[in-house]
Amino acid sequence: MDQSADAPTAGGTRFQLPVYGLFARSLAAGGRVDARYWFISTKGRFEEIGYEVTDAVLDTLRADLEFVHRSITSGQFPPKPGGRFDEMTTLLGREGMQRSWQALIAVPELAEFVAVHTAETEP
Repeated sequence: MDQSADAPTAGGTRFQLPVYGLFARSLAAGGRVDARYWFISTKGRFEEIGYEVTDAVLDTLRADLEFVHRSITSGQFPPKPGGRFDEMTTLLGREGMQRSWQALIAVPELAEFVAVHTAETEP
């Protein structure tokens, strides 16, 4: 999922840009604030992503951070296979990670965590 004003945390998985925007807004004395990344390499295709840091963006940031807080305080941070977690997948083996994830997605207490992160784990 891409980051945009409609999904400033990319579905609760990327927080740096909106957090920087929140900080910048605290210094802007009510002025408009935009948060942006500019990728300056061929790997990043020299793309720029970003958005205006609005109240709606901050509401999403707060809601998604509340989810992270609930997950951590309840001890819910299971490993997920593939994607950004390739080192863990290499360590445990892709099949081992897939088995672990499949077992975890059935745990009722992890339903919210699974809903946020399932799209990242699809092959």
